[in-house]
This record gives sequence, C-alpha cells and structure tokens, in this order.
Amino acid sequence: MRYLIFILSLLRSLHAYPGFILGIVKREFQSKHRTSTLGAAWSVINPLALIVVYMVIFFSNHARPFAWGLNPPLVTAYFFALES
Repeated sequence: MRYLIFILSLLRSLHAYPGFILGIVKREFQSKHRTSTLGAAWSVINPLALIVVYMVIFFSNHARPFAWGLNPPLVTAYFFALES
C-alpha cells in the first residue's frame, strides 16, 4: 500500500512540473547525441547495421542447422536485446 501511495505522489509531482521534466529529457537527449555526426539517427542505424552484419555472417548459404535447435546468432541477438 505504501508503494502505491509513493507512486501516486510521484505521478502527481510529474504532472505538476511538465516543463521541468520535458526540459530535463530534452537536455539529456541533446547531450547524448551531441558528439555524434548523425545525431539521433545513429541510435537506429547502429542496431540495424549489426543485424545486417549478423545476417551476412551467420545466415549465409553455407550455414548448417545447429544441434538442439539452438541458433547461435539468434541467441546472441537475444542477449544483446536484453542488455539494452
């Protein structure tokens, strides 16, 4: 019950200061992508490039099925997805 009251009070305080919250989010976003040449697009391009590399390396015509139905590229991609 205490946690529910805490969460409700947190949501009320977020609603009370929307400009402050949006300013913090905007500043964090800009500082994260300031040094990147491509900016925010790099957040999309980087994972897509990794997927293409994995597909070229692991899903070539010479690929053979793996034991127990485990596909190492998919397992690796799954653990990278959990990490982010």
